[in-house]
Amino acid sequence: FPTRRSSDLWSDQNGVALDKNSTDDDGVALQNVGGTHNGEWTKYQEIDFGNGTATEFTARYAAAYNSVGGNPKLEIYVDSMDSANLVGTLNLEKRTGETWHSYKLGTAVLDKTITGKHDIYIKYVVDGNQNVCNLDWFRFSAQNVNPLTLNFENLTAGTHSVSVKM
Repeated sequence: FPTRRSSDLWSDQNGVALDKNSTDDDGVALQNVGGTHNGEWTKYQEIDFGNGTATEFTARYAAAYNSVGGNPKLEIYVDSMDSANLVGTLNLEKRTGETWHSYKLGTAVLDKTITGKHDIYIKYVVDGNQNVCNLDWFRFSAQNVNPLTLNFENLTAGTHSVSVKM
């Protein structure tokens, strides 16, 4: 899997700004994608997922409570921004009192898995044309799945069926 990717390393974009002088709440300097509004996007060319299977998307972002519109989210697309290529959506949380320096992590389980080499598009979405977020970095990962072990005792020979609800 690709490691954590800095959001400012896009290969193409539409409408976003490069914020070179940002800091987080701890005063740590960072460079990020900022000035995002509804419908704008960033493209990250030829991300190689290898033989792995990406099932989750995690992002570090800031969403200033008084500046961000309703229902902010990041839509993740593979190879193009055609609706059929939407693989997942990260709904962004905004909390009272947060500023553009209040970075937090958000994770979404992808609706479709990703393998191989692909262009990745991140589309910034919000109700209206207000700000969406500042995006510091993102990464893809495999969802941890706990193995399920079933032990059957005292079964007689023959065919049996088992239903498991989780």
